[in-house]
Parts: sequence; structure tokens; C-alpha cells
Amino acid sequence: MFRIRPLAGFKPFTQIIIFTGILGSCLLFSSLLGILLLMVIYGPDSVAAVSNPSLYSTPSVIASLKIIQIVNQAFGLLFPAVLFALFASRNPGKYLRFGTRQWPVMMIASASLIVTAQPVIGWLGEMNARLVLPESLSGLETWLENSEQQAARLTEAFLSTTTYTGLAVNVLMIGILPALAEEIVFRGVLQRLFGKLVGNMHWGIIISAIIFAGIHLQFYGFLPRFALGLVFGYLFLWTGNLWIPITAHFINNLLSVSTEFLFRKGLIGIDSTELGNTGNIFLIVAAFIISGLLLFWFQRKRSGADLHD
Repeated sequence: MFRIRPLAGFKPFTQIIIFTGILGSCLLFSSLLGILLLMVIYGPDSVAAVSNPSLYSTPSVIASLKIIQIVNQAFGLLFPAVLFALFASRNPGKYLRFGTRQWPVMMIASASLIVTAQPVIGWLGEMNARLVLPESLSGLETWLENSEQQAARLTEAFLSTTTYTGLAVNVLMIGILPALAEEIVFRGVLQRLFGKLVGNMHWGIIISAIIFAGIHLQFYGFLPRFALGLVFGYLFLWTGNLWIPITAHFINNLLSVSTEFLFRKGLIGIDSTELGNTGNIFLIVAAFIISGLLLFWFQRKRSGADLHD
């Protein structure tokens, strides 16, 4: 337990600025650490190789990319959020709301919600893909399309494995670490701070969901990520337990990892890009209704926890 809380007396806006500074500094540190590790393990040429998409099918380059990704998640996102909580509260675990109240049942329910909602998420992705920017923003649209293609190539490189060791690394890198790090950052810290800043936790959820969707720099995946950010935010608000959105986030990412792995093993006929995509409007409507009922159940189970303190 910490007896001194140097950040506790600051106003929300100042805390946001401080947290942003800590986050930016740690992201810079993690990038430098990742580069240093690559130079030690694979030599100086590996640094240039990871910035060349044409080499993304090379095993050593894929391994290098995964090292950078894991280091950035651990030291660039997870560490600064935990560090901020240490200086913001005498009890960091309580500040971040790592509770245990009814958590087994709610974790199962949150996992079921994400599985059920996949057709809705897929439909939102299809709607997002149809968005076209005005002609005056054609340059921006071209840049967004190129960024999207680069992100797709990077994802392809990460998921291109048929070994169980590779699957375990992907579960850690794409499932566990992002669920922990991003939920602590966006829900545990930013959602609370923005809610306090504007005096409304609903706006705190919306703002943090927008940042959560935008930070991935994938315009054509903005709508589904924004919707997921809202779901994670309200799960946190209604349960007062950060483990619940962490579980939902983990299951969402795990579905992509496991689907792609099974596809590459030849065990199923769809890959991760097709997960949730369906032209069956009745299935989409049914998924929407069931997901809504599960969210309503969470709202009715609301713990009444005060996320402002």
C-alpha cells in the first residue's frame, strides 16, 4: 500500500496531461528497448528489416516484429498505466477496480456477449468499409488505405503460424497483453479521468472509446472498434470490475487468433478476416437482440460502484 499519493490532489485535466506524458515517455523507451533487443539477438540489419513489408514472410523478421510488439505492449502501455495507478492511489488495485465481486459469473457472461456479438461486429466492419471520404480528402483517403494495407500485412505476418508454440506466442501477444494493457489504459485510467473531467461517466466512456478506436490508425476498422470500446466501457461502469472488460477484450482477440490458426491448419474453412461476416440479416438481427439482452442483464446487475474516486 502507498501512503503518499502525489497525483491524488491534481485536477482531472492535469492528471490526463501527466498520464499522457508518462505514456509517451514509456512508448519511446519501449521502442528503443525493442530496437536494442533486436540488435543484440539478430544484429543491426534486423532494425531495417522490420520496416520493410516485403520481408514480412521471413521467419526472423516475423520474430523481430513480435518482439517489438510484446515489448511495446508491456513497457509502452501496461507499465505506464500501472505506474500511474501507483502514484494516484494508496491502493492501486482498488483504483483500477480489480475486484472479485461476482466475477466468475460476469466473466462467463462477458465472454458469451462477445461471442454472440460477432455477426454485429462483422456487420459494422462491412458498413465501415463502405464509407467514402469527400473528393477534397482524396489524399487522406489514399493515406488511410495504404495504412490499412500495411496493418493488414503486419497482422498477416503475426498470424502466419501453424505451430502450437507460435499459437501460444500469439495468444500472449494478441490476446492477453492487449486485453490487460489497453483495458487498464482506456478503461481503468482514461475513462475515469475523462468522466471526471466532463462530470459525466457516459461521456467518459464515449471519449475513451473514440481514442481507443482511433489509436489503432485503421480507419476502416473504426466503427467496430468504437462499438467494442463502448461495450467494454459500459461493462466496466456497470460491474465496477476491470476484469470483466479485460475478459471480453481477451475473448474478442482470442477468437481471431484461434480462427486463423485453425484455418491455417486446414480444420475450418474461414479465416480471421471472415470471422463474424455474414449476409444473413436474420442472424445479424438475432445477434443484435441477444447481445442487447446480455447488456441489459449487466445493467440490471449494476454494482453501483463509484468510478469517480
